[in-house]
Amino acid sequence: MSHRIPLSTLIRTSQRRMNQCIARDARTGSPQRRHRHFLQVTSICIAGYDSMLFPAFLLPALPGCMQGDDEALITSGISTFESQCPWYSILTAEINRLGLPDFTQEIRHLSPLQREEHALVIFSRLAVRPSFHPPSDLTQWRRSHQTLYRLTEEHLFFTFYNQWPESPYSL
Repeated sequence: MSHRIPLSTLIRTSQRRMNQCIARDARTGSPQRRHRHFLQVTSICIAGYDSMLFPAFLLPALPGCMQGDDEALITSGISTFESQCPWYSILTAEINRLGLPDFTQEIRHLSPLQREEHALVIFSRLAVRPSFHPPSDLTQWRRSHQTLYRLTEEHLFFTFYNQWPESPYSL
């Protein structure tokens, strides 16, 4: 069932989900405060489409982005949310909400860390130009987009803080 809701309501709902994704220090159990910055939800206008939820921490590296307006949006209800890869979950929900082809199928088989990195790359590509597929060569993208890569890498470190030594995937 479809609903019309203001963009600000969609942002608040998504922000509540993101607030539950705080990484904790393995030794003390205290929250990683630096990580909150990486979990802030905003919106931008995507050329030719409605406003889209977007990771606020990427905006400084993408100065040409326009803030989304608080228009009434059509949603198809509550989507699933994976706390182990929050931006991938937001991206998947936004693709469904906007009625775009589900290109996340291409990355669904990857580990949560890899899905999260690809989702952030796709978000940054959407902000610059509507390109809905992950780059074929992620290593080349990293070299070409140093600032975005550093922001993404820092987010991934804090998101997977307790898991990164066990991961075969190198940041």
